[in-house]
Amino acid sequence: MKSETPFYTDIADYYDSIFPLNEAAVRWTERHLKDQQKADLLDIGCGTGSLALALAGKFASAAGIDLDARMIEKAREKAAASGSSAVFHVLNMLDCAKKFTNGSFGAVLCLGNTIAHLTQPDDTGKFFSVVYRLLSPGGTFLLQGLNYSYIMDNNITALPPIEQHGVKFIRSYKPAQIPGLLEFSTVLSAAALTPVNGKYPETSASNHEAVITGNTLHNPLRPDTLQALLQAAGFSDIKLSGGFDDSPLTPQSLPLVISCRKA
Repeated sequence: MKSETPFYTDIADYYDSIFPLNEAAVRWTERHLKDQQKADLLDIGCGTGSLALALAGKFASAAGIDLDARMIEKAREKAAASGSSAVFHVLNMLDCAKKFTNGSFGAVLCLGNTIAHLTQPDDTGKFFSVVYRLLSPGGTFLLQGLNYSYIMDNNITALPPIEQHGVKFIRSYKPAQIPGLLEFSTVLSAAALTPVNGKYPETSASNHEAVITGNTLHNPLRPDTLQALLQAAGFSDIKLSGGFDDSPLTPQSLPLVISCRKA
């Protein structure tokens, strides 16, 4: 079964199997937001809302946005099932200022390499300026993605595969036709979410296997470029690390996490 609809809509039902709640990300976020836990929280690129829901009880309010309507539908279902007060919106990350008032959040998150989807030349700088305006004075912005210096300098063509909960997710890179961008290709294989005789089939039931492929563009901005753009947007106290354990960022680090503040 090969999908013809948008990739993130296709994988929404499998998303929590591919990317279950990362407890290390929760601890890292709580650690860096300990001074904002009476403020309002915004999670940009929230997917199915797992992180926002995990954090919601520690903040005055929690909201999440994602461009994919099916992801937001799943997030709202999870919020309703858990009785959470977190709210979720279908929204382009560049349009946050149209939805939210300047200075309305004490903390803004943008994790999961969401930032790489900003592929137009000026979009990343514009986005950082939007986040800066949304934050209240002293507010914190947390960003997580990939260290594209490591990927580009070492000609990395594939990310580590994910195989868990009956789902296999393969991810690869190659230069895109548009100079400066990468083509990000994915293949998801899993038991199709269609019950057989009232039961969901196992992945080994090949007659019921779902195969979903996707191709999108990523903007491989290097850490020093991201840091310069954050500084240009007005952020200070910018700290770059190589993971959710706040380990030093090295030339061999694949993860990249950044924390910074609005003065």
